[in-house]
Amino acid sequence: MTKGQRILKKMFIIIIILLVPTVLYLLLFPNKPDVCFNGILDFDEERIDCGGACEKICPLILPDVSQIDVDWVEFVQDGKNRYDLVAKITNKNSSWGVFSVYYRFVIYDNAGNITKTDFENTYIMPKGFLKEDGKKYIIENNYVLNTKIEKVYIEFEDFDWREVKDALDLAHVNFKVIEVEQENRGFPEPTFGSYFVSGVAKNTAKYTFDRVDIAVVLFDKNNHLIAAGKTNHWTLGSDEKREFMIFWKNPIQGEVDYIDYIAQTNIFSSDANLLDDITTGNEYLTPR
Repeated sequence: MTKGQRILKKMFIIIIILLVPTVLYLLLFPNKPDVCFNGILDFDEERIDCGGACEKICPLILPDVSQIDVDWVEFVQDGKNRYDLVAKITNKNSSWGVFSVYYRFVIYDNAGNITKTDFENTYIMPKGFLKEDGKKYIIENNYVLNTKIEKVYIEFEDFDWREVKDALDLAHVNFKVIEVEQENRGFPEPTFGSYFVSGVAKNTAKYTFDRVDIAVVLFDKNNHLIAAGKTNHWTLGSDEKREFMIFWKNPIQGEVDYIDYIAQTNIFSSDANLLDDITTGNEYLTPR
């Protein structure tokens, strides 16, 4: 072998040594160098140039309060110096809900004075989850105020957002798992009150829910609020049905035309239970 042939052979070996890792990389990670730095959401990226096959981990971006719409806040009188305060809110975000948030009603009376209720805690499900389209009623019954209310608002503090990581994995709960059936209403015996609303809450999921919250809101034919009430069931088992009933002691203001029933559970709560690999650090309590 001539000297020139030996040089060519060495160069060929060097080229092979350099090419083999490159070829293997391209076979294992096709197009990765391009898609992870091209400023476009493509391949299996979670967001632009991060997540999926890309080495860069996507930063956590929490929604802000603008994702929560306050559709309306109203009040109705329920006896002398007693009021029911009601807010309808909507979560516009399909992937994020609120595990915990504090709220209070801000009340303006006819003299211009401002009164604020104590802070209470609630939760808000993602839009479309449980087929309620992000809708929630916040109700405070029998609030005592010795002056006439002119208007009322609601304030929120300390949003604790939680993400549903993959809605496709929630097929067993991503529908109306708590149904309200056998709805009834009317005028009971005078000893029980002036009006009642009843129904049966049914858990159609394959998991037990530690707590189910039920809100009922009554409207007249002009869609004006005339009454609201709330109750809850503790430990509603899979396929279990349980009756609920809400009474109003004082006459309600108007003729009932439509009643909106909402039964929900906080799927982000460790007490209300969701699979650990689906949401953020929680699990169902009692699988069937």
